[in-house]
Amino acid sequence: MSLQRALVLSAMLAVTGVACDDGGGEAAPSSTTTTTTTQATPVVDRDACVGVEVVESGGTDDVRGEPGRGLLLISGVDVGADDSGCVEQVAFSFEEESAESSPGYVVGYRDPPFADVSGRRVAVDGEAFLSVTFLNGTGVDLSGDEARETLRPPRFEGGEGAIRDLQLVSDFEGVSEWIIGLDRTRPFRVHYDAAAFAFVIDIAAG
Repeated sequence: MSLQRALVLSAMLAVTGVACDDGGGEAAPSSTTTTTTTQATPVVDRDACVGVEVVESGGTDDVRGEPGRGLLLISGVDVGADDSGCVEQVAFSFEEESAESSPGYVVGYRDPPFADVSGRRVAVDGEAFLSVTFLNGTGVDLSGDEARETLRPPRFEGGEGAIRDLQLVSDFEGVSEWIIGLDRTRPFRVHYDAAAFAFVIDIAAG
């Protein structure tokens, strides 16, 4: 199910910084990628959403896929909707490692407040909050002599549909947690596309 390109990644700019400790015990990498994500308001014909699988059979309970294999480096985050507008999506893409690599994850609704590993609060807009935790997924590559940031958290703009916000809460020692802010609790499902190295959360918007 493809994302509408007008709703997804709008800019990607490579920048170079100086490695340092930000005070939270995590090294700021020397090479970074800045990602900006925008979302427009989908137009939904709600009658047309009847029978759409995630709308009809998606759940609200936690979904787990563990253990994962290998360490996956997050390289992009896309936010958008399918052509009908019945399903909004958040898609995480990973740098290609090997065909055997797979994400370990826990996806489920959580209550605020949210905080990073150092205890600092992370504000997320919305009325319901879907947590996406990668047990072996990170945006920082520590395998070389210097830390390399494969993804700088996207800046989410707009959001009048189901998805109101997207925030990275923490990324530490190969484990990262993202929070998707929604207008209300909605059914969802997840799937991993091994060929595309992409992990997708489908959210019922109809």
